[in-house]
Amino acid sequence: MEALAINTKNFQLVEKGQLLGELFYENLFSEKATIKLPNAENYLIKPRSIFKTTIDITKNETEIGSFKMNWRGQIEFVFQDGQEFLLKGKGFFHNKYTLENKNGEKLMEFKPQFVWRKFRYNYSIHLDNKPIDDYFVLLVVYATNYIIATASSASSGMG
Repeated sequence: MEALAINTKNFQLVEKGQLLGELFYENLFSEKATIKLPNAENYLIKPRSIFKTTIDITKNETEIGSFKMNWRGQIEFVFQDGQEFLLKGKGFFHNKYTLENKNGEKLMEFKPQFVWRKFRYNYSIHLDNKPIDDYFVLLVVYATNYIIATASSASSGMG
């Protein structure tokens, strides 16, 4: 499975040439995005406040969950149905990311691949034999982009 950057605002989730869903950012500098699936389901991702510390996830204008970055640079997902997940970087340079449930079981692994010619990331995605909705995979793509963008902006001010 792969998440391919179509342009600076859009990603497509594909597996064996089949389109599973798309992630659309509102504009180049926005944290607001929409996940669209082939079955016409749409999910909206948007910051809760101007400080952008918590990101809300809605489906049909009903909040289904949220996520925020903790002090370790990890993303903590909390859903209305009680499910909780943690997305964290692995490796010295965070060259891959893993998603775990609240019991610490690994569910997914993301490997960002920077495409210099297009100046953006594609993601190679490995699922660990657990059923995961396509919208959630795209949500984790969004969260991984969020981590990378936050780390990039923090390090750019260090010079």
